[in-house]
Amino acid sequence: MSDIVISKINEFFHELDFVKVNINGKVVFEHKNGFYKLTKGETHSYFLEYARSVQEAHHNCYEDVEA
Repeated sequence: MSDIVISKINEFFHELDFVKVNINGKVVFEHKNGFYKLTKGETHSYFLEYARSVQEAHHNCYEDVEA
């Protein structure tokens, strides 16, 4: 079963016109030429990471997003 928090965040991103794209077999979100990856940690923590270009995303060079 899919994680409910990730599912809700995915819905929210879709409402904000983020587009799902597949890079290296993983679904990430693209918005205004930036790429966002959402992952779940071990202890109910979630991480949103950002790549500035498709090349960075392809090479898995994401940085933590600060809120």
